[in-house]
Amino acid sequence: MITTVLQKKLLTILPPGKKSLQGFIKEALILRLQETSQKIALFEGKYNKNFAEFRQTFKKAKGAKKYSYGSESDYMDWEALEMYKRELMRVLHSL
Repeated sequence: MITTVLQKKLLTILPPGKKSLQGFIKEALILRLQETSQKIALFEGKYNKNFAEFRQTFKKAKGAKKYSYGSESDYMDWEALEMYKRELMRVLHSL
């Protein structure tokens, strides 16, 4: 019922030939995936590592070698982006 009502309301804004709500949602998810990947790429460029490498280095750091608040904040943000990316990919593959 909700899907039918939404689809009728969205028909006027869906691109020609794309009258599927599922297709519209899939395109929106792909856009989110691209945006998330771009944000992840910024962290990879900043630290010159992928997240797995950064996490390994981060976990091993001790004492004076521990990361700063900025790095800890980046770690949490980066980790959240990686989890969000995995979830987006999981949902996209299920459509």
